[in-house]
Amino acid sequence: MTALLAYLREGGSKLALQVGYVEKQAVDSRAYDRRWKRRWMELHPQAIVWFKGPDMMPKGYLLLAATCEVQEPNGRQRTIQVTSSSGRSLLFRTNLADEHKTWVSQIGAALKASRFPPPSPP
Repeated sequence: MTALLAYLREGGSKLALQVGYVEKQAVDSRAYDRRWKRRWMELHPQAIVWFKGPDMMPKGYLLLAATCEVQEPNGRQRTIQVTSSSGRSLLFRTNLADEHKTWVSQIGAALKASRFPPPSPP
């Protein structure tokens, strides 16, 4: 977490792959707490980070790895679920269909890139 905060403080937010407001449920939400909350979300190559608003401290994050899965749950329009190998699950939805498609493709690209690390320099 310390490295992630340092990255964000040093301008990492400017390098985000995708940003925008979404509605998300609490990570690993239980049946009694399924409220949707509006959050600013940023997709970075190694993590998805959410905030109450832009230029604020992070409220939470989900680290991305090659073993993460991205799904679009049946029966839930514009909803995206990202699950880590440990079983931690992030569920969020977008307001527009175009935003939804962009988030899914960008998360998929980030996961694919994590499966194939860049070659080491000679």
